[in-house]
Amino acid sequence: MRLARAAARDGGRIPTFATLMCEAVSAARIRRDADVGISVEHDDVRWRAPGSAKALVTWTASERAIDLVVWLVNDPARAESFRLPDPA
Repeated sequence: MRLARAAARDGGRIPTFATLMCEAVSAARIRRDADVGISVEHDDVRWRAPGSAKALVTWTASERAIDLVVWLVNDPARAESFRLPDPA
């Protein structure tokens, strides 16, 4: 709604934001001894607790993505609808 009001106020132009408004969320439950790799689009991987991970990200949307994963881990019943079939 704020975006529509800003556009109406500014002659129909959509304002430019210097922020990320949304974030894709991926999460996986893995074995402790799993060998984890990353794709070419990433340059680093680290295992961190949620609070420590949030301190590493730049965007508020990334912080919300971490919060969503924590929410799903803490409420397995809700997480069920996001679960992929076990490939094994």
